[in-house]
Amino acid sequence: ALFAYDPTPRLPLVKCPTLLISGTQKDSPSPADYMKKLIPNSQITIIENSPVLISQSMPKEVAEAILAFLKQ
Repeated sequence: ALFAYDPTPRLPLVKCPTLLISGTQKDSPSPADYMKKLIPNSQITIIENSPVLISQSMPKEVAEAILAFLKQ
């Protein structure tokens, strides 16, 4: 079910400030760039030198990004 659901049509309905966390992408544009265009009032934080599962392998960096976002 996770892969069958397409959240894209609902992303423009998000009204709160939104943080998108992404690793360095070789793709251009990255999925985060695409989502930023769909979610109003969103911003991207890039975590350099990150593997695919950022939150599991770099929890300190992810937590710092979230805290910085919340302090704005």
